[in-house]
Amino acid sequence: MTDQTPPHDPEAELSVLGTMLVASGEAFPLLSGLRVDDFFLPEHREAWAAVLAVIERKMPVDIVAVGDELKARAMWQRFPGGWQTWATNCARHATAPEVAEQHGKIIAQKAALRRLIALCVEVQASAYSTNDLEDALTRARQGVAALEVQASDKDSVRLGDALGGILDTIADRTDGKKPAGVDYGIDSLQQILGSAKPGQFIIVAARPAEGKSALTGQFSLYSAAKLKVPTHLFSAEMLVQEMGERFLSSRARVPSYQMATGRLDVEQWKKIQSAAGGLYEIPLRIDDRSRSLGQITGKIRKWHAMEVCRNAKDGEAPLALVAIDYLQRIRIDGRKGETKGETRDQELGRVSSDLKALAMELQIPILVVAALSRATEKRGGPPLLGDLRECGNLEYDADVVIFIHRNIPLEDQKARRQPGPAELIVAKHRGGPTGVADVYWNAPLMEWTSLDSHSSPPRDFHDPDREP
Repeated sequence: MTDQTPPHDPEAELSVLGTMLVASGEAFPLLSGLRVDDFFLPEHREAWAAVLAVIERKMPVDIVAVGDELKARAMWQRFPGGWQTWATNCARHATAPEVAEQHGKIIAQKAALRRLIALCVEVQASAYSTNDLEDALTRARQGVAALEVQASDKDSVRLGDALGGILDTIADRTDGKKPAGVDYGIDSLQQILGSAKPGQFIIVAARPAEGKSALTGQFSLYSAAKLKVPTHLFSAEMLVQEMGERFLSSRARVPSYQMATGRLDVEQWKKIQSAAGGLYEIPLRIDDRSRSLGQITGKIRKWHAMEVCRNAKDGEAPLALVAIDYLQRIRIDGRKGETKGETRDQELGRVSSDLKALAMELQIPILVVAALSRATEKRGGPPLLGDLRECGNLEYDADVVIFIHRNIPLEDQKARRQPGPAELIVAKHRGGPTGVADVYWNAPLMEWTSLDSHSSPPRDFHDPDREP
């Protein structure tokens, strides 16, 4: 490797420091996001650290105040020609605060490039020192993800500055130009939830054999096939082959058990081929191999960058949906000993917190399936929010919680395999109504539909906005 100077811009650094020395009141609000290690030259780092210390003490920033701070730190003589001479020359580089802001962005960008170089060195060392490919890839993914977050960090926005865009978005929704989110595709559920909105973390939870995987797959297929929304489905329960057969069964209206046995007549086979043609170009990806949190989040980021963001217009994030089946199958990344002493509930809490943060960062809804313990059967009745407490922080991280409930004993497997009515219980809806959506479970087609799509509002409909 050839010796090269790491990326930096000394003129931009002098401009920012000089502007702060002569006009900190106007400049600092535009430059407050800069970190000490964003500056490359040692004397520039020391000067910026002293500036931040003076501001922390709520004192005016000038050559004298910063010089006193440097004296207290025994850094006075580290500046070429001494602080007074160096600072006077630096002040000559002062510019308008708005220009200094642009120079600050240059400094931050150069610093990010230096951190990327350091990450490459770290990943290279990891690749040489370990025989575990997944461990090296996990370090690389986590490092790149951290850099992406830093690179995309934005300052807080004044509400008045944001209102114009907010009003335009609302007007577009009213005119039908822009959907509010990703529809669920079940009318009775739609009446309660409306749509899955960007940034939401959505939980579909149920006891074993309640059809939660089928419901999640149906949401994914509706999103991609009907709405043409880029959708990524992670399946830890079924292979792509099995998921594909379920989708074909639903679209072709051919029972899945007949497809599984191959007992199909000519007409059914034609329906399946026609359904396959309709699904060929839909924007749905299925991943049946990723198991760790690092693998899943890394692939979501890659998919979002390559297949979602490229369709963005005017810098606005387009609609997209991620579904993960299911929570308890997700492993926590890390080398041996890193999670020692951590309970499974704590690990699941980390998973839910990270996925919620990712939904907010990428501005997409992320839907996750969670399996409830069989212990809930002992209590009887429908699931409650408290049943999620054994699943980490789900009850708190989730924006929406949907429980599946069929009033059939778990041991009555024959009845559970039959079609029949069921309930989708919206137990939590952050900022929106809760209630019970009456649905019908079509077991042969693995399909959920409204019990009556033209019924009155769902039972137990509770709208917090209507409370006195």
